[in-house]
Amino acid sequence: MIKKTLFLTLCLSLSLFADIKFKQYDEALKEAQKDNKIIALTVVSSACPWCHKLLQETLKDKTVDGIINKDFIYVVVNKDTSALPNGISARLVPTTYFLNKTGQKISQSAIGFWNAEDFTSYLTDAVKKAKK
Repeated sequence: MIKKTLFLTLCLSLSLFADIKFKQYDEALKEAQKDNKIIALTVVSSACPWCHKLLQETLKDKTVDGIINKDFIYVVVNKDTSALPNGISARLVPTTYFLNKTGQKISQSAIGFWNAEDFTSYLTDAVKKAKK
């Protein structure tokens, strides 16, 4: 219960201070279909320090934030407390999947923590592959 509360507090604090608006998966699918955007789905675990670092540092970077807000809908799923969407499995966390508007994977997943510069390359690659 404490881990779940800490994770929810972390997500709430991110939504208050970052420009990225986190969505639930079902809501993200509808919005992706309507706005023709990519879904970035990051699977995390409550006790994972690298997950918290990705959410607190990488996603707060201005370049990352700008790319995500332009081309993506962002979903965070805590595998300790929530079921993963169909077709998604994560043995290692954090893992970020890039999905098209129907929920199909479109590019290589980003497994583990990535700094802003490296995560930007994953985002850029997903945008290029989504346009094909």
